[in-house]
Amino acid sequence: MSFMKKKILFILIILIASVLCAEESYFDSYVYQNWNSFGGIRGATATDIVQSKDGYINVGTYEGLVRFDGIRFTTIKRQRDNELKFASVRAMYEDSHGGLWIGSNDEGVQCISAEGNKWYSMENGLPNNSIRAIMEDKKGNIWIGTASGVVYITPNGHLINAQFQPGTVSKGVIANSLYCDTAGRVWLTTLNERGLFMFSDGLFRMLDEMDVFGDYLATAISQDKHGDFWIGLGNDGLVRVRNGHVSRVRTDTFLDKSSTWTIYPDDDGSIWFGSEAGVCVFDSGKFHENSMPGLSDSKINRIVKDRESNIWIATDRNGIGKLLHGKFKMCKLSYSSNAIAQDLEGNMWVGTDKGVLCYDSYDQKIENSLTEFTKGLRIRHVGVASNGDILVSCYTKPGQLRWSKDGMTSWTTDNGLVGNKVRVAIETAPHELYVGTTTGLSIIHADGSIKNIKQTD
Repeated sequence: MSFMKKKILFILIILIASVLCAEESYFDSYVYQNWNSFGGIRGATATDIVQSKDGYINVGTYEGLVRFDGIRFTTIKRQRDNELKFASVRAMYEDSHGGLWIGSNDEGVQCISAEGNKWYSMENGLPNNSIRAIMEDKKGNIWIGTASGVVYITPNGHLINAQFQPGTVSKGVIANSLYCDTAGRVWLTTLNERGLFMFSDGLFRMLDEMDVFGDYLATAISQDKHGDFWIGLGNDGLVRVRNGHVSRVRTDTFLDKSSTWTIYPDDDGSIWFGSEAGVCVFDSGKFHENSMPGLSDSKINRIVKDRESNIWIATDRNGIGKLLHGKFKMCKLSYSSNAIAQDLEGNMWVGTDKGVLCYDSYDQKIENSLTEFTKGLRIRHVGVASNGDILVSCYTKPGQLRWSKDGMTSWTTDNGLVGNKVRVAIETAPHELYVGTTTGLSIIHADGSIKNIKQTD
């Protein structure tokens, strides 16, 4: 390869890297906090996470139920001096009456409520004591998915075994998730092939529309605010069901090849996906992925939002995490920002190595004669005069600028400034400026005269 070709290739690489560095991420405005040791449990697998009506964040682990009050984690489980039946927690759900249902790994399910505790196991009707999913439908029935079938408990306390369409579950039923849609229909995903069912006319039935995907593995299902259903198909990506029409969704993210295990439709219209490679959000028609350490190397078991709009994430290796909106919005640039100032109208002015940038109070970029004039100039300082004029210190000609909507004044060595490489300028009195340069200090008086103080003076 010739020297010229190598030089061109190097320039292209730099340009591409600059573009990538400048690209803003959906997650730039979030701060991630992680706990992989809590409630006396270290390296915990967080199987599920729910915020109950009392404000507690409830975390399911294989070592018990961990409750977080915002300061402390407390672990509760079966002891000799309590009425709890579970030593592990695999699935949780808070019902419409405030009862917290705790599904254990091999001890059945218990409902903890103000009316007392109820416990269900194989001894009183469950098909299996390993609880995989819990959900309440719009009629008040509590659905429980186990490793060997599904039951529901009516508001009167009757336990009923859910039946399946003949010929659909010859290999058994290992429940994975339960979901109730806006129409009140109950959906089930299982860990079996072709394991997506909808409960209709007293039976769980397969969806004929899904036959085009062969022996698919359904790992998650949810419904967005528009009524569309989103379904995770294991390592085969996502599909969407809209008005009965099923189509595969290409995300151009890790969701296309990594299993999606939980889907959370936010009330703001965005949709959160938890996979084995990280967290992804669909918002405003675009997918945004987050594969940061702690998320990319864990299976995401659950995503929920608390009352303060924080996003909580339960993982199988790295405990739990919380994504909260930071107080600052990040605006990435591929070059340095050296100074920032707010003018009298609330606009923000930024001095960078590539000129002056201006943003309004809605974070929208403003173009004006100053931003246009300074493009490509290295700006060392930006300030605001008492009358609202913008003071701009350039590290080359045009030296020191004073800009208003009515016009602009420039001071350089050509009209008396001590130097053209200006570092800073401040107003000490109306139209009285102190200008610091690499050569010395210039005092610009209101009458236009300039007094210079050099380093040798």
